[in-house]
This record gives sequence, C-alpha cells and structure tokens, in this order.
Amino acid sequence: MNKYFSENLEATFRSLRKEAREKLKISFSRAYSLTVILLILVGSLYVWILNANANNGYQMTRIESVRRDRQQTKHMLRAKIAKQESIDELYKKDEKMHPVDR
Repeated sequence: MNKYFSENLEATFRSLRKEAREKLKISFSRAYSLTVILLILVGSLYVWILNANANNGYQMTRIESVRRDRQQTKHMLRAKIAKQESIDELYKKDEKMHPVDR
C-alpha cells in the first residue's frame, strides 16, 4: 500500500504542465528585452490615448464656441423682434399707413 501511495503521489506532483514549466528557461537578456518591448508598447498606448483625448477636447471646444455664437445670434434676433413688436414701433407703423380710398 505504501508503494501505491508513493507512486500516485509522485504522479500527482509530476504533471505535464509542471514539467513544461520547468523546461522553460529565460535568460536575463531575453527577460530584459521582453520588458523593454512591453514598456514601449505600454508607452505608445499611453501616448495614443492622450492624443485621442486631446482631439476630443479640441472638437468639444470648437463646438462650444459655435454654440456660444449661435446663442448670441439668437439673443440678438429676439431683441430685434421685441423692438419691432414694441408699442412705439407699432404706433409709428400705424401713423405711416394711409387708409385706402375706395
């Protein structure tokens, strides 16, 4: 029974995955180069995200300025309408109108 238990125990700890992991040897230069490549990839992703955010911010600023200009135009037009609809303007227009003779 002791023999059976020791063989199963050894088989349990000696799996294929563990053996494959033990065969994997990474040298210092390979680890260093992989780290540098990973840092370059992460840095380029960071720069790309910053650029995308800057472009979106620029577009939002441009849209805000257009909205402000149109809102100012809307207020000016409302002021002109209010002036033309004022009582003094209506009286002036009424005085200028002549009745039509039939």
